[in-house]
Amino acid sequence: MTSATPQPTDVVSAALAMPPSPAVVFRSSAEEALPATPFRVTVPTPASLDPLVASDNLGWPTLVAVVTRTGRDLSALSSQPWQREWLLLPGTTYVAVPSPPELLAGVRVLVLDEVVDDGGASQAHLPPDIAVLMAHVRDAVLAADERDDVPVPFPGRFTGPLA
Repeated sequence: MTSATPQPTDVVSAALAMPPSPAVVFRSSAEEALPATPFRVTVPTPASLDPLVASDNLGWPTLVAVVTRTGRDLSALSSQPWQREWLLLPGTTYVAVPSPPELLAGVRVLVLDEVVDDGGASQAHLPPDIAVLMAHVRDAVLAADERDDVPVPFPGRFTGPLA
């Protein structure tokens, strides 16, 4: 007897039962720019805390750093916890951070910020301003570039548009 493949709604329901995990996570893209206006994520979207995992070893032209305040850390539920997977929830709104793209480790790095109205409560665990945020992203990408490549069991898993 085989078990049924979990459906996206099952994953979202399970994730919603978990506490939010504010973090800076990563996705990769073939796009050169982010949407100019705020947009909503419409489907459960995986991201990784590890830039190497998110980019298939920095193999995509663009790496998007995503500041998530309501994302969920799925590492404990994953069959591959070393991927450090986060889930960006449907209905979440993001906006491009107004900073020029940086070229780091051969990839263009862009930044998205989650828009929330919680009186700043979700900001507590995140970089306090754009300069600190960009330094955090820069450090994470450059440190990833110095590491050995990671296995890529599902190429493109953390890739694609958010909007």
